[in-house]
Amino acid sequence: MKNIWVLFALFWSVHHAFAADSELQKTVDNFVSKPDLKQASISFMVVDLANNQVLAQHDAKRLLSPASTTKLWSTAAALELLGAEYRPKTQVLYTGTIVGSTLNGSIIMRGFGDVSLGSSHFTSREKMRDFLDSWADSIKAMGILNISGGVLADASSLGYFGGPDGWSWGDMGNYYGAFPSGLTLFDNMMELFFSTSSKAGGSTTITKTNPALPGFVIQNHVLADNVTSDNAYVYGAPYSNYAFVTGTLPLNKSAFVVKSAIQNPELVFALEFHAALLRKGIQVNANPLAFNTIDPIEKDRVNAVLNEKQTLIFTHFGATLFQVAEFINFKSVNLFAEHLPCWIALEKKGIGHHKEGMKIIQDFWGAKFDIAASRINDGSGLSRTNAISAQNFADLLTYMHKSKNQEFELTLPIAGESGTLKNLCKGQAGQGRIMAKSGTMSKVKSYAGYVKTKSGKKLAFAIIVNNHANSSSALTTQMESVLNAMASL
Repeated sequence: MKNIWVLFALFWSVHHAFAADSELQKTVDNFVSKPDLKQASISFMVVDLANNQVLAQHDAKRLLSPASTTKLWSTAAALELLGAEYRPKTQVLYTGTIVGSTLNGSIIMRGFGDVSLGSSHFTSREKMRDFLDSWADSIKAMGILNISGGVLADASSLGYFGGPDGWSWGDMGNYYGAFPSGLTLFDNMMELFFSTSSKAGGSTTITKTNPALPGFVIQNHVLADNVTSDNAYVYGAPYSNYAFVTGTLPLNKSAFVVKSAIQNPELVFALEFHAALLRKGIQVNANPLAFNTIDPIEKDRVNAVLNEKQTLIFTHFGATLFQVAEFINFKSVNLFAEHLPCWIALEKKGIGHHKEGMKIIQDFWGAKFDIAASRINDGSGLSRTNAISAQNFADLLTYMHKSKNQEFELTLPIAGESGTLKNLCKGQAGQGRIMAKSGTMSKVKSYAGYVKTKSGKKLAFAIIVNNHANSSSALTTQMESVLNAMASL
């Protein structure tokens, strides 16, 4: 009799698990069959991490554009290849000799991709220049009150390639399309302050920028309109001194802020540090220089400075990789994500070129599982040329679940509670049980991460939708049915 009860219990357990999985698949089938998703491309897979069993799927090998869930590939690779405590550095050096209170030479800032300098994610807006003042204080503490040469910013460690492959012209001039640099500051973001007309269709005026950029020309085509939010878009090419901005802004504003990308972070770094030295009472007798200048006279000055003996004043170490990865996955910071391939290339190849870093990432994951047909072209997912399947994500998440780098999961926001998932599944079964990265672009919506189910299972999942005929919010509500069904297992 005892054996019969054991067999019955085993049968009930297996039947219950099969029935639950079957109900999940029905939920998925119902989701993909919705009329407004009829012409959409959808890839979905969920795996039980205890036994690698696929619990439900739909076109799991379909390669799609995943938007910001791409960040999981760059953050995971960086943690695996560099370690959570990796910290990029910035060196401050001088050339020439110090005689009395005069430096007969120049100051060099040589950067290696620290993203935390003056970043709004690490300090307040009021304190964004504190690090520059602190560095100037260090120079003043050496007794230097006069610099015969100028300030040179050297960001050459990461090259001068601008945005990654596949980035849109419509993205690159805006703050979310800022590109990586060896000398990054203020999130490579510039604020444009607009004064707007009180009449719809009226003109607007850019009253100032922060930081201020002498010689930078912004062609303003923005109009005032009956809108309540920022509908302006900035177009600008990397390392150009020209940009134009179009769109509409709310009526009757005296200082409406539009955020744009800094097109030459290296030059801004030089200008800002020059200004910091002056604030501290240090006289600088030459204009600031950027290593990448194309002006022949300035280039001769740069070469002359670099040909002199260089003496290290100090090395500043930035935020840790783990701290940066938290902002990448919690708040989906594109700029931070695009620095990760550069860091990897810098450490593994000696030169931080973004394309080389992406190749290292692709090769690293390609040695772990099959991504031969997939394309991972940037670190953030802003490139629409990325092509990744739900199965690819399931393989990645399964690998990281077993990795020694358990910090990876800690970088993921929690549904209904934190980061970009704060409002997802709020008050529903998925709240507190789904840890995932979201991805959103025009006609693209995706989620990928982990689920802790009600029965105690740990799942890895990914859902990607391309070319849907729905609003992003309406599609999210539909996707919540699948997310809640997984959490309820």
